[in-house]
Amino acid sequence: MASVLLLGTTVLLGVLLASPRGPAPQPSDRLAMAAQASGRPKECRKGGERSRQTRWTIWDHARQPHLLRYCDLLGRGHALLDRSPASAREAASLADQVLPGKAAPLVLTARAHVRLRDFDRALQDFQKARTIDPRSLEEPAALHDLAITQKHSGALEDAAATYRILVPRLDLLPDTDDRVAVLLEAAALAMNRGPSGLDEATALLSQARSLPLSKHSPIVLGLLALALDRASSSEQADAVLDALHRSNGAAVLATLDPASLPFLTNPNEWTAVLAITLEREDRSRAVMTWERYVDSKPPEPHLAHAKARVDSLRKAPGRP
Repeated sequence: MASVLLLGTTVLLGVLLASPRGPAPQPSDRLAMAAQASGRPKECRKGGERSRQTRWTIWDHARQPHLLRYCDLLGRGHALLDRSPASAREAASLADQVLPGKAAPLVLTARAHVRLRDFDRALQDFQKARTIDPRSLEEPAALHDLAITQKHSGALEDAAATYRILVPRLDLLPDTDDRVAVLLEAAALAMNRGPSGLDEATALLSQARSLPLSKHSPIVLGLLALALDRASSSEQADAVLDALHRSNGAAVLATLDPASLPFLTNPNEWTAVLAITLEREDRSRAVMTWERYVDSKPPEPHLAHAKARVDSLRKAPGRP
């Protein structure tokens, strides 16, 4: 009898210890958080990656009380990431206190910094996480945030390399808009490199075009037409412009503010997109738009391409 009481007391203590900072969420709460969480760290995968057992038992509470609390906090943080990044960051900090020295809280903190547009701190935390665990950033959403951070921090080559890792994993992102956004960002970076990036940019934009229609579809066609024209593939560019105008996409592009297009590496490039899409419907406006782009002093050979478009529009009586 005494041994039974002792065993019961041990289990009860384990359950109580499972929540050093308050009552642990109920299993249903944890399930909801897990559904919204992304990239569960390996230490929170019950029984390891190959285990079929996914539910935490009362014995897990007793054996690993701090781990359970740690995973609950990370799940809560991921669930809060988009709607309350400051709260997500706080949850990550608590998780780090419960189980110090892990990479996952740093990744969550970095992703919260991205949403708060604190890219310097985000980059620092991403780098610390990778130092602790080189595989801590393999999940697509985390990779995407890392690429965004690198781009905003001026590490454009690093960002391009991250996008090259991310693009083959696009199917793991939740919806089409997210996938197209990644391809647009990667393509804009490639176009920013000049002629050496045009093949990569057109491949990425063609991939984006092949996806189901999304809110980004007119943007994809506009950028693709510009990239193809710069690559001297004028017939293909014309075909893309045909598709853009048939879908009334050119009118949509004219209403967009480049400040609302986060994928742009250089906002002035949007002027070139508008210019090439205007050529068919309003030649004089197209000339003025190209001249505005020229005045922004783009690098060569973009400058030479823009001047050639202006000359062509002024000389030819019909379509350029």
